Amino acid sequence: PQSPAIITFTSGTTGNPKGMVRSHQYLVDQHRILSHSLHSDNQASEPAGADLCIFANFVLSNLASGRSSVVMPPQWRPEYFKAIDLLPNSLQPVSLTCGPAFLLKLMELGKATSLKSVHVGGALTDCWIFEKAFGIWKDTDWTHLYGSTEAEPVATACAKEAVKKSRQAGYFQTLFLGQPIAEIQSQLEPDTVWITGPHVCPKYLANDEENRKCKRQDETGQVWHRMGDRITSNDGWWYSGRENQPKEEFDLEQKVYQT
Repeated sequence: PQSPAIITFTSGTTGNPKGMVRSHQYLVDQHRILSHSLHSDNQASEPAGADLCIFANFVLSNLASGRSSVVMPPQWRPEYFKAIDLLPNSLQPVSLTCGPAFLLKLMELGKATSLKSVHVGGALTDCWIFEKAFGIWKDTDWTHLYGSTEAEPVATACAKEAVKKSRQAGYFQTLFLGQPIAEIQSQLEPDTVWITGPHVCPKYLANDEENRKCKRQDETGQVWHRMGDRITSNDGWWYSGRENQPKEEFDLEQKVYQT
C-alpha cells in the first residue's frame, strides 16, 4: 500500500510546480473519496455511461470504477467538441468534471446533450457562467467543488445553491463552498486553512522551503497541508481570497466586478 505509484506535480499557478509521490494506498483512497463526493458510486444519482475528462486523475478513477472516459486533448480545439457530439449514443458523455474555462468553451463549441451531472471547480467561477450553463442543461445535476492538486476535493456544494447564496451576499463570483467533505479534517485560521486526510498529498519532493511553508506534521505523524486560501465559516465555508491578499481588497474586487 505504501509503495510509490505515481509522481504528480502542482500546476504552479502560485509559484513553481512542486512534485509529490502518491502511493498505491493514496490512489485507492482518492478513488473512494472522489466516487463518494461526486456520487459516481450511486447509480441513482450518477447514471452509467461515459465521463468527459480533462484531468488525468479522473481517467484513473474511471478506470478503477469500470467507467469509460472521453478524454479531451489539452488544446480544446473546435473539431474536438464536434467529434464528441458525433459519438454514438453509447459513448456520449453523461458526466463532466471541469473548471469554468472549459465550461465556457463547451457552451461555445459543443452541445453535450446527454450530460446528467457536471462538477465545476479548480478556479473561481463567475455566477453568470453557472447561470448560463443552468439554462442550457436544465435537467442536469450541478456540483460546485473546492480543492486543489494537493487534495481533490476538500468541500462540495450544490452549485445552484452556491450561486444563490453568493448572489444574495452581493458577490460576483461563486464564493459559497458548502461543507468540507467527511474525510477531511480542517483547522481554520484567520488567513488560511490547514487540512489533512487520506487523500491530502504528502510532503513535496526535494523542496524543503515549500515543505516548511505549506506542510506540518502533528504528534501522530499525520501531515497537514496549508491551502493558502482565506476561508470563513457561516452556515458553510466561504472563499475570501488568497492569504496574501487583504480581505478588504478582495471584497472590493467583488463589488467592482458587479459594476
